[in-house]
Amino acid sequence: MINKPEKVTKLEPYLNWIAEPKLDGIRCMLQNINGKTSLVRDDGNVKTNQFPEIINNVILPPNTILDGELVLPVDEFRSDFFGILKRQTTNPQQIKILSEKIPCSFVAFDLLQYEGSNTTNETIEDRKTLMEICMELENPNSNALKLMPQFEPKFLFPKIKELNMEGIVLKPKNSTYSESWKKLKNHAEGDYKIVGYTKSDTKSICALELVDAEGQDVGKVSNTKLKNTPENEKWLQCGIADKRLIAVVEYLPMDKGKLRFPVLKEIRIL
Repeated sequence: MINKPEKVTKLEPYLNWIAEPKLDGIRCMLQNINGKTSLVRDDGNVKTNQFPEIINNVILPPNTILDGELVLPVDEFRSDFFGILKRQTTNPQQIKILSEKIPCSFVAFDLLQYEGSNTTNETIEDRKTLMEICMELENPNSNALKLMPQFEPKFLFPKIKELNMEGIVLKPKNSTYSESWKKLKNHAEGDYKIVGYTKSDTKSICALELVDAEGQDVGKVSNTKLKNTPENEKWLQCGIADKRLIAVVEYLPMDKGKLRFPVLKEIRIL
């Protein structure tokens, strides 16, 4: 079973753990099974044909499975989430063009199997040593395969906040693959003016349209928990017309001026 980190809100209990950047990308397995290299998402969706710059340049030991993130890297701490979204086409001509124009990398952060042997019960340090061997087999002129860097938590999380990135993943030292991982996200909170809303086919106001203090569109926040009643709709319309409704929103660092994964905390009236 794929290890998925549990969300935590404080760093202090994990200062003696290993910390890794939480890169923005697509969780995948990069594997060589019976001589065939493939990229498979954690939900089973096969991505092999969409990323030839990886498949054609990675040479894994036979029957080896790496767990990692498919990313468009910026540096060892950051990746471009919107860049990876541009690579979701299945059109062969577009794939060829984009693989040259926007080449992606697979950043390995763990090892499930090595040369046919299950490695999930090995320590994280031993699994990393085997992953380093996999790195040595890569085409030296390619950035197709990278190893996720590891840091002390008390260094990495402030660095991630400074760079305005998503967060970190925390792993116990000397741990097996199945032991609990944690994720600590770099949440921010802000006030945004409500300028519109969207109704769903059900009985709810499904999203609020938001702008910042300069009037720039920052996207929408959904899951409003507002029922689609005449009273609520009139209240929204009057508040929007008077420019008096403010949404307090928790979100991950903004990318290209848009709120990422916004969560509505409350609605205030000026």
